[in-house]
Parts: sequence; C-alpha cells; structure tokens
Amino acid sequence: MIARPLAWFVSAFLISVIVQLPWIHYSYDYTSVPGRIADLYPNNHLGLSYEFEVKGTKHSGSSAGSINGREYSKLQIGDSVTVYYYPLAPMISSLSEPPRPPVGVLIKAILIGGLAFVYCFARQGMKKRETPDGESP
Repeated sequence: MIARPLAWFVSAFLISVIVQLPWIHYSYDYTSVPGRIADLYPNNHLGLSYEFEVKGTKHSGSSAGSINGREYSKLQIGDSVTVYYYPLAPMISSLSEPPRPPVGVLIKAILIGGLAFVYCFARQGMKKRETPDGESP
C-alpha cells in the first residue's frame, strides 16, 4: 500500500533535485581570480567591463552598478576586482560572489516529493471508495 506513494515521493524528489542541479553545481563550484576594471560606462546603467585570466587565456565580462559595496563614482579603470567564474566555462563570470543554494533547494525537493506522495494516497483512497460498477457513491 505504501510502496506506490513512496515510489512517487522518491521520483518527484529526484526529479526536483536534478532540475535544480545546474544551479546548485554552479553555486558550489565557482572559482575566484583577480581581475581589473577595463572600462567604465557611466551613461549606460553605470556599467563597466572587466578582464581576468584563467590558465593563460584572457576573458572579459560586464557588470553594472557598485561592486561589493564600492561606490561606482569611486571606481577607476585599472582598479583590481575579484572575479568569480565557473571553471568549466570561464565566460560565465560575475563580480558578485554567487549565492550558496539555501536550504530551500532541499525543502522544495521534499515538498514536491511530499505532494506526489499525498496525491498518490488520495488517488488510492478514491479508488477504494468506488463501487463495484466503477461509479463513486
């Protein structure tokens, strides 16, 4: 009786985790390197471009606004910045530290699995209430 709902829970839990896996992986597997501000674009949403190097290859990225509490008006071309990038694809980079996935990722997976579990129990209960000729009372 509990095998089918349990299978639904486990399946929904695993699917939920797999769907969120790229974000989880990126958040835990970033690397930081020193970089520098290459250009400032005050008339374009207070934008800036930055450069950094990974294994001898130069990469660049762009950002907008202040950087980790440093006011935009005080930034200058050539200033040092910390660049966070994804090691498997260094073109994915940011000047902000990627957030760690909150416990919410696990909670979402459990909730989705739990809903599947409840749904399965509700379906089984409805089947038991059906009369022999297939109609509900």
